[in-house]
Order: sequence, then C-alpha cells, then structure tokens
Amino acid sequence: MTFSRNATAHTVSPRQFNRRNAVQGIMVACSLLYRLDEKAQALGVDTEV
Repeated sequence: MTFSRNATAHTVSPRQFNRRNAVQGIMVACSLLYRLDEKAQALGVDTEV
C-alpha cells in the first residue's frame, strides 16, 4: 500500500495507520518545517524559541 494524501484527508481507514505511512508523514512534516525555517532565516526573521 502506498501513501495517499487524498485518502488520508478524506477516507481514513485502519489500513492506512501503519509504520511506513507514519514515517512518510513525519518526513514530509520535518522537511516542510526545515524549509520554512530556511526561508525565515533568509528573510531575517528570528526563529529561536
């Protein structure tokens, strides 16, 4: 089974809650956060918490 963004957003089933999809979701979230941080630093925004 492959990761399906549409299915995740609209018709979640127990089959989709597995380790592989969880890892893929975490990887996407981390890459987006990293990219946002890079962009904020390029704009001179303080990103320290």
